[in-house]
Amino acid sequence: MPSNATQFPSAAQRGVTLIEAMFTVVLLGTLVVLAAPSMQRIVQTRWLHGTAANIATLLHHARAAAIARQERTSVSLMARQGGGTCQLVHTGSSRDCVCSAPAAAQCTGTATLIAASHLPEPSRLIVSSTAASIHFDPRAGTATPAGRFTIRTPNGREIQTVVGLTGRVRSCAVGPRELGYAPCPPS
Repeated sequence: MPSNATQFPSAAQRGVTLIEAMFTVVLLGTLVVLAAPSMQRIVQTRWLHGTAANIATLLHHARAAAIARQERTSVSLMARQGGGTCQLVHTGSSRDCVCSAPAAAQCTGTATLIAASHLPEPSRLIVSSTAASIHFDPRAGTATPAGRFTIRTPNGREIQTVVGLTGRVRSCAVGPRELGYAPCPPS
């Protein structure tokens, strides 16, 4: 039997109009643009806190290794061949140790490599130290010289990891408060 009724497509057969698709793309683009600065801040915070924790851990490790091995142990911050920075925990002279790209570090002669850590590229974080090497005494765990590692983001957020003469390691935030870090005392 022929039917004169007009048939409409079912909901499953309908497509998306060009206007609906354009609206969705514009909405998603706006959300991405609004979320990008927050995501960048989160990533920067992770790099900053992770690097500060890594440096503090290596300093604690060096102090414990000096006492356990009964041998003077040092932490040295040095430029990595090919760019970047690395931090070495070693015995002997830092002149006998090198950081080579991409991830290898080694010590020769009388120096022994205990641990190495490669720090983020300068475009992500700026890491500096008041001393090229900090040495831990095997008998008392004391440090010479006292030193300060500064970890700074390109936008100026900063955490300092400080090693006192007694070998105590502590980290603090400079300027605006960083979650989990006490403010640094005035210098």
